Amino acid sequence: MTSLEEQAERDLARMQAARTERGKPGARRKPENAKAPTSAPAGEPPRPRFIAVTDADPLTRRPGVYFVGVAVDKQSGLTVEREPVWVCSPLRIEAMTRDHANGEWGRLLVFPDRDGLVHRWAMPMSLLARGGDELRERLLEQGLEITSDPLQRRRLADFITDAAPAQAARCVARTGWHGDAFVLPSETFGDAGEPLVFQTAA
Repeated sequence: MTSLEEQAERDLARMQAARTERGKPGARRKPENAKAPTSAPAGEPPRPRFIAVTDADPLTRRPGVYFVGVAVDKQSGLTVEREPVWVCSPLRIEAMTRDHANGEWGRLLVFPDRDGLVHRWAMPMSLLARGGDELRERLLEQGLEITSDPLQRRRLADFITDAAPAQAARCVARTGWHGDAFVLPSETFGDAGEPLVFQTAA
């Protein structure tokens, strides 16, 4: 038997074992309510990524953002995905923000607190300059739940930094009139040509 045939048999045995394990009572299922990841091109190993679980399901996982790491399987030598690890409660990066001079870059974050109240915060990216502690402090104040694991909570900054939302918005540092739009901390009235948001570290 060639080495390729032996490898194929080992891969087939692992897949059959995984199917058997998923079929056992009480076995943890893959979260069906997670956003479908982009498949890696054929022949390429999996890469670390984030997934979002949106609905509560005691048979899968609690809602929130999860980090999926990778490791090398000792038996096969293949790169495989690790079990997803919870990073924070549900958090969506809705837009990239910048001011009229294309400075003061940030992200528009949207997330619910424990009472179900949805928060929208235009976060300056400068809050990530000193390790992300100040960022986590501001998010915790507003009701986002974040893991207490020191390693995993640092991944929150990676999740925000790596996000590439399609929408863009202009940020302003003060409330009031900006052209034909009137900006308040939580909403904007009028037409400014593109979304206007009030951005502050507080």
